[in-house]
Amino acid sequence: PKISSRRTANGTTRFFCKIGYKQVSLGTDLAIAQREVVRLALGRERNTSPIDGRSPRIASVAYEWLDWIKANRATSTYEQHSRVMLLFLDTIPRDMRVEELKRHHVLDWVESVPGWSNGGRTQGICSIHACLSWACKRDKIAFNPIAKIERPEKGHRETIITDDQKCLILSSIESVEFRNVFMFCIEQGVRPHEARTLTARQVDFEAGTVRFDRKSHKTGSKTMLSRFVYLTPASVNLLRQLARKYPTGPVFRDEANQPWTRHTMHRRFRKIRTAHAGKLPANLSTYVLRHTYITEALAAGMSDAVVAELAGHSDPTMIQRTYGHMREKRESMRKAAARLSAARVDDV
Repeated sequence: PKISSRRTANGTTRFFCKIGYKQVSLGTDLAIAQREVVRLALGRERNTSPIDGRSPRIASVAYEWLDWIKANRATSTYEQHSRVMLLFLDTIPRDMRVEELKRHHVLDWVESVPGWSNGGRTQGICSIHACLSWACKRDKIAFNPIAKIERPEKGHRETIITDDQKCLILSSIESVEFRNVFMFCIEQGVRPHEARTLTARQVDFEAGTVRFDRKSHKTGSKTMLSRFVYLTPASVNLLRQLARKYPTGPVFRDEANQPWTRHTMHRRFRKIRTAHAGKLPANLSTYVLRHTYITEALAAGMSDAVVAELAGHSDPTMIQRTYGHMREKRESMRKAAARLSAARVDDV
């Protein structure tokens, strides 16, 4: 459908299109209007196009899958998959059918995106694979054309920070608001999204826990269980103060009284990395704090099952498979080896 525009009384320009016999408003942003008109046209095509023996268009399947994700998964999951799928759809013809998609289309695309590491490329491939698998399970397409696609090795999460580096970071933080969220992530090892979206209603101060329902945390769709964060005394005191200040909405906010976002936190860490180049990890981020928490828990002698519960993993094997940086704690490993040697001598 063609996009038409109209100037309103306050001087702004609004965009419209005609779907069937109905005029639909597309907002005031031309780029968003162009994307929305494609989505609306594909949605109408799904309901009106005749069966011609060919598979549906990739864009049509992608938008239908994103609608399902938005209705049945967490908001962060929808935003992540939506960002990836829109990037991919911009690189293929709009009328490309599922049967025309080849593995090299996806592999060439993930390798061409600037700034993506192997982890980002794997996420891109997984999003497209999940979309086509979803459509295949619901008999919307006959087969998944990239079912056997190769995925790059993600590698282990190696970066952690030492106690001296924690002190250096704290001394560099001037904002009380950023210090609060930093200390909570260090103390609890939560995922960045969990810290950004935590509200006062999710905190049980008597039990000393935070409860995320199964739709608001990463492994909820797999385990069908809620995720519990077991608070330390320091975290309880911090959340009590913030809950009184922000009884509704996220409790961790910036100086402008706005909830922290992935981008605002990334900019704060980038500023600290730049100020102490060479003294701090080049990829310092909120996730590094989580990796440090898990590594320190393992070094303290906690079992994989306990650490998995504290970190919110669905499977204890995920700890050793994904967090392969226990060798960074060389001193703890040397002491463990010494204890094993002493026990063997005593037995002899």
